[in-house]
Amino acid sequence: MGPIADIGWTAAHHEGRGYVETRLGGLVETKFIERISEAKARKVIESELTRERYDAIFATSYGFKDAVKELARDFKDVKFYHCSGEFEAF
Repeated sequence: MGPIADIGWTAAHHEGRGYVETRLGGLVETKFIERISEAKARKVIESELTRERYDAIFATSYGFKDAVKELARDFKDVKFYHCSGEFEAF
């Protein structure tokens, strides 16, 4: 939800994303989008990630849970991961 420079939750996820991209050197392509409101999460994820054919999407805010659940039903070929501290498979 916040900026990657917040030195917190968002920054930690961004650091992990960069680590994976660096370690797998060209085997994966990653993209991040910062400052997404919970109200716009579904629209942004759908238009900027699922439509661009990313096959795995990590949502890193508790408030994105409902949007991710809906999108997982609509986009069966995409793996959705929700980092909320609450476990539920979708």
